[in-house]
Amino acid sequence: MLALANIGRVLFAISIIFFGAQYFIFGHYAGGLPPVPPWAPGGAIGAYVSGMILVFCSLGLAAKWQVPSCGTFLGFFCLLCVLLLHTQRLSDIIHNGNDRTRCFEALALCGAAFMLAGDFPAAEANDAFHAFIAEKLVPFGRWLFGISLVVFGVQHFMYGPFVASLIPVLIP
Repeated sequence: MLALANIGRVLFAISIIFFGAQYFIFGHYAGGLPPVPPWAPGGAIGAYVSGMILVFCSLGLAAKWQVPSCGTFLGFFCLLCVLLLHTQRLSDIIHNGNDRTRCFEALALCGAAFMLAGDFPAAEANDAFHAFIAEKLVPFGRWLFGISLVVFGVQHFMYGPFVASLIPVLIP
């Protein structure tokens, strides 16, 4: 089970590295690129700062260096993106599937980062920071991730014909 957890942590970190790299490549916020919505303020400088945050936190997770700190910081960054940016357009999140998906993708990344922040040896769990992560952030992250999955599942039923159109038809 430990090997599977290590593989999951590294794969998550690699995906976050690519999100951060895309902020550097594009030089602006783009649709479909979590956690920052495409209409967020900040322009190129904001995109580069966001990219730096994502790359540095994910490198820490991948290298298993300061995993509690990197996971916690990444989780709070994603959570702040949801609370401060996505919820400004709450009506769009409720009524528009694209905006709902963008918001809950960032929330799912937040939950996963909080759960990964709890990936540290038991010997390190002596101080208050590690206890806070283990007792509060990991269960909170599980809830955030689970709620996001439920929303994604419901959307598959709401937009069934669209989802079905994404599957190629195999004609023998």
